[in-house]
Amino acid sequence: MSSICNCNPQEYFPVCGSNDVTYYSPCYAGCSDTVRNGRLFVNCTQITSGQATAGLCPFDCNTFYPFIIVNVIGSFIGALSIMPMVIAKMRSVEDRDKATGMGLQSTVVSLLAAIPIPIIFGKIIDTTCLIWSSGSNKKGACALYNIDDLRFRMVGTAILYKFVALGFTLLALKLVWNINDWGDLWKGKSLRKNEDEVKLVVAANGHDANKGRQYEDK
Repeated sequence: MSSICNCNPQEYFPVCGSNDVTYYSPCYAGCSDTVRNGRLFVNCTQITSGQATAGLCPFDCNTFYPFIIVNVIGSFIGALSIMPMVIAKMRSVEDRDKATGMGLQSTVVSLLAAIPIPIIFGKIIDTTCLIWSSGSNKKGACALYNIDDLRFRMVGTAILYKFVALGFTLLALKLVWNINDWGDLWKGKSLRKNEDEVKLVVAANGHDANKGRQYEDK
């Protein structure tokens, strides 16, 4: 026990005891010797059989395959919506503005997703770290994560963003639900625009004609 009290907490090197318990380091397991080129630790006072192997003990993941299946199905459904969304965006603007609209959409995606999301998820991942590797008094990479917190926070945040995106999609769907023909919509806008231009021309010509009559009267 006295040797364990002298273990350095900065030296993280997990070992798996024959009792299926993971120890912080060979020192904490009370191991004093190694064999097989350092892969097997022996004479471990804290382990009944006195042996431990390098690395974490294996653990079961009963939800691995259900998670993969649900993830694949969700990705497939998400992929089905890509082309309809692209078509909807292309038809939401006039022909002359399609390139501008797509460029603006790419800019918004970059500002709201591509740039901040890696930073946000990086911070979320860091909050689940239990042990940081360190060197030269600086925090390095994470040596051990809390797996339960990591999966709940990562997947939970992703689901939250999915629901936000779904809300905006439903809002857009509500706004365009009563539009039956996009061509007629833009044609009507063009006609109204042309009518306004004609009115301006007529008004300008009428004003010029009145000025001409005033000159003739003089």
